[in-house]
Amino acid sequence: MPGIRDAIKKLLAPSNTSQAGSRFAEPGTSVEPNKNDVWTLQSSRLGQFAVALPGKPREETIAVPERPVVHALKLQKSGFSYFACCRDYAALGLGVAEVALMEERRSAQNQLDFEVRDVKEVEFAGKPGREFLILYGSGTVICRRLIVEGQQSYQADLGWMPGEVSESVVRATSENFFSSFALTNAASPAISM
Repeated sequence: MPGIRDAIKKLLAPSNTSQAGSRFAEPGTSVEPNKNDVWTLQSSRLGQFAVALPGKPREETIAVPERPVVHALKLQKSGFSYFACCRDYAALGLGVAEVALMEERRSAQNQLDFEVRDVKEVEFAGKPGREFLILYGSGTVICRRLIVEGQQSYQADLGWMPGEVSESVVRATSENFFSSFALTNAASPAISM
């Protein structure tokens, strides 16, 4: 499908034009994509990150032997799926470079149910990181941003179904979500991925 990559990029591209009377502001400003949604900063104390969300997320910690401990915030609202997490590799005894390699492979590897359509370097939470555009077989699009900080990786995913959410709402929502993500107690310097 040659047009999918361009369509996904277009959905995330910042708007250079103002729409008179629109409740959506230019990128870099704070907006509320849905007039009924109130965006508030939500924190994961154990995950040591915070992110703005348009509602109260479900918080969970997942600990499985031989895997990193995951501290996550999850929310589904107004046509979007929000996921933010910290994967803590400290108990596995991996070095920073090994963590970066594992996360890069995990995010960039095509699976049976999704295909990575684009990968680019971005600044995320003030650190060098990667952005992945992922297309699931169901048609869902996921924009994932990822950084590695010491023995932790931090990830934020925004998912939506094209056609169910307008382009301007996708732009405003992604700006709110990704620009608000912050580390609240990072241990070591980030490394370039």
